[in-house]
Amino acid sequence: MVTQLIEHERIKTTLPKAELLRKYAEKMIAYAKREDSEAAKNKIKAFINTEFAKKKLVMEIAPRFKDKPSNFTRIVHLGKRRGDNAPMAYIEYIGNEIDKYEQAMKRQDIENGVVVDKKEYGKKLLA
Repeated sequence: MVTQLIEHERIKTTLPKAELLRKYAEKMIAYAKREDSEAAKNKIKAFINTEFAKKKLVMEIAPRFKDKPSNFTRIVHLGKRRGDNAPMAYIEYIGNEIDKYEQAMKRQDIENGVVVDKKEYGKKLLA
């Protein structure tokens, strides 16, 4: 799941999984910030599955938090899931470009004359 969070920078999951994932995601950023350490590079290689995620972590995400000592992720509560009533949440890296992308998509839909329903719009983006 850490690999998916790094690749997408925001994922939707249950609240207990998000809270557990936060611990590992923060550790990966801390390892990536230590550029000189061979041990940190080995931990990243062992923990993250894809080459794309490894490169994105080291080249894009870690430099964003160069001056920040901790708290690299945010958990946003979404409410209960239909069916089993499980608490849902987004977990995302702070400072990602997803909000700007969503606003641009919404603006584009409005300009094209598409009726924007707030509930359906969020489902369309994350589907």
